[in-house]
Amino acid sequence: MTTITARALQVAQSKSTPYFIRDAKVKGFAAKVNPSGSIKLIAEVRHEGRTFRKTIPISLRYQEKRKKGGWAALLLFARIFASNLGF
Repeated sequence: MTTITARALQVAQSKSTPYFIRDAKVKGFAAKVNPSGSIKLIAEVRHEGRTFRKTIPISLRYQEKRKKGGWAALLLFARIFASNLGF
């Protein structure tokens, strides 16, 4: 596990199957890297042996900023969102 940072998301490489980068500081906060190269920020919780995941809403303009290194503010919002879900 690593801390999800803007740099970690910029250097994330797509693979043939989706994979998760889980945050070491915020339990249940992760980034899903898809084979297409898109990255989705998610909040997840385990309950009675099942995993429930919710995508943290990201507008298209934030996705476009990924190329320009604009992940920092988005990560701050996502960490706050994930830590306040009340799971």
